[in-house]
Amino acid sequence: MKGGIGLGLVVIGMFLWIAAIFVFSGLTRDVARVAPPKTNRPLLNLLETNDLGRVWREHKRHFPNNRRRKAVAILTVAAALCAYLGFYLSK
Repeated sequence: MKGGIGLGLVVIGMFLWIAAIFVFSGLTRDVARVAPPKTNRPLLNLLETNDLGRVWREHKRHFPNNRRRKAVAILTVAAALCAYLGFYLSK
């Protein structure tokens, strides 16, 4: 019985993690629109665009009162907790 609950929590954690990725991609699109990377080399441009810390920092600077960042943080923490509890219960 505990194994089934644990597996269910792990699956829910994965879905929450995927939801966090989709919401974070919205942050990335917002930052790419208002603060594009300043390099002239394509590979560095791609790396700078996908730098998670830069995206978070620039989004916080340009959109100070946005709820989407809080949603990403909550979804990520909830996904980690569900996965951890799921693995713990499935022992």
